[in-house]
Amino acid sequence: MEYLPCNSIPGRSARFSPKHFPTGTSISLSFNDSRQTTNSPYFNLSPTLSSTFRFQFQQELLAGFGFGPNLRYLRIAQNNKKISDIAFKNQVIATVTQIENIYWTWSAPTSRRR
Repeated sequence: MEYLPCNSIPGRSARFSPKHFPTGTSISLSFNDSRQTTNSPYFNLSPTLSSTFRFQFQQELLAGFGFGPNLRYLRIAQNNKKISDIAFKNQVIATVTQIENIYWTWSAPTSRRR
């Protein structure tokens, strides 16, 4: 008598990317489901179902705890934006001043001719 090998049917699998919070906390979820069947008389339970669900909660106690270390890149980006805004305003002021100087340099000799 010949028996067929186990037939494994891939099941559903879902993994959610971890969510990070400003306090250093991270949460992740994963789910896996599979089904295995056989025609062997030595196995009483066929099909075999296997499911796993994983919920992971992680809080850093000493390294990276609090808002400061976790928001540093946000603060750097905000400071860089302020610097860019100031540089843009200075460039606009310099351009308007230059155009005004060109205008007065051109209009002064023409107003004297009249």
